[in-house]
Formats: sequence, C-alpha cells, structure tokens
Amino acid sequence: MTSGIQVTCRADAGDPRGLAFAVPGNALAALGGVADVHLMTVRPGAVRGNHFHARKREVLVVLHEDEWELHWSDPGGTPQNRVFRGAGGVSLTVHLGVAHAIRNTGTADLIVAGLSPVPFDTADPDAEAATLT
Repeated sequence: MTSGIQVTCRADAGDPRGLAFAVPGNALAALGGVADVHLMTVRPGAVRGNHFHARKREVLVVLHEDEWELHWSDPGGTPQNRVFRGAGGVSLTVHLGVAHAIRNTGTADLIVAGLSPVPFDTADPDAEAATLT
C-alpha cells in the first residue's frame, strides 16, 4: 500500500460458471456509501483512467483473465506501477488526488467496476487529466 492507493487481491469465490469476487468491506467503508457505480471493459492494448479526482474517492474492482498494469502517482509523487498476471480479482481503493490508470497488456478484456460516494455529473465529471502511461 502507498499513501494514496490500496491494492487488495481477492480470492475467487466462483464456480465452474466463472469468476466471482466481493468488494472488501474496508474498501466500501472508505467510501462512506456508494452513490455511483460504473461498469466498463478495457480492451487489450487500451488504457482507462490517466486522471485524478479532486473531490471524490473511488474504489475500482478489476476482474482479469490475463496480464494488466496499474499505474498511479500520489500528488507530487513519483509515478509507480504494478503488473498483475493470470486470472483474478483486485480491488483498488483510490484516495483524493491520486492519479491512476489501468492498462490492459493482455489478450482478454478486463472488466472494471468503479464505485464512488459522489453521483457522476457529465457537466462536472471531477476527472483531471494525468499522464501516467
């Protein structure tokens, strides 16, 4: 864990139908409630994120079957990255001001759920651009 992002690799609770993962209770507690849920995919070679939020915390849950990279930087800090391989589930608790990006370096789509305590507003998305990847 760094000061701005907490990574929790989750145990698979799935069965022969597929993977299943729960969002950790401490991640939900860090949000103080959920007012917005975004579901998305990240195709091979694509990047999602490359931004930071000034007013909202975020929990991201990544379901993966191949390789992907997490890139992040605390405010004023040095960019960091971590590579994940194989099948699994990871929850990321992202604190205010922490730039973050997910790069799919594998051959299968990533599935990402984003949870936030703040409703999404297209007129004010609270996503400031960053350059991590």
